[in-house]
Amino acid sequence: MLVVLGALLTGCVTGLAWTMAPSAGEAANLSPIEIGWMMNAIILGGVVCQYPLGYLADHLPRDYIVAGVATFCTLTSMSLFLVSFSPAAFIAAMFLLGGSSLTLYALCAAVADGLSAISKVEIADILLFCNGVGSVVSPFLVGFLAEHVNNAMFLVCGISMMVLAVVAVLSKNQPSADVIQLHLAHRHQVEWDEVG
Repeated sequence: MLVVLGALLTGCVTGLAWTMAPSAGEAANLSPIEIGWMMNAIILGGVVCQYPLGYLADHLPRDYIVAGVATFCTLTSMSLFLVSFSPAAFIAAMFLLGGSSLTLYALCAAVADGLSAISKVEIADILLFCNGVGSVVSPFLVGFLAEHVNNAMFLVCGISMMVLAVVAVLSKNQPSADVIQLHLAHRHQVEWDEVG
């Protein structure tokens, strides 16, 4: 469950980072050039953080690394939702959001890599499909919530990552459950491809 849900929920957050972050920057009173710096900060955060987190994932239980990073991403998202930041602090917070959210997909893929019941190509196919679904759904959800809630993007990011953190903590290295979930996801995707 961690692998499939992780790909879906990280897709929700990264999809919002690419589609809604400029609007969030405008709402935070960033100038156009500052919005450009903010988008660069998101990408740079993912680049910088992937190496230390990848190292930790090679030496510690990966589901706990996922839980820790998702928890950090939750705290960052909720702070952006609740607190007003200066432009420089907002850009720094988006660096942290990118550093945590952009690395989670790779961490979930690393968890899946240890599951040998199906091929790595099939696993990658399933994860990419789930990630894409999350990326498509979350902007629509934020668009609906934005009529009622300020900073809805960060609320959705925070809730998504909180769910992922809880699932990661509860998974307790249960590969059999992930294998079952991957098999089911694979079967549904094959059916989807046949229909399409």
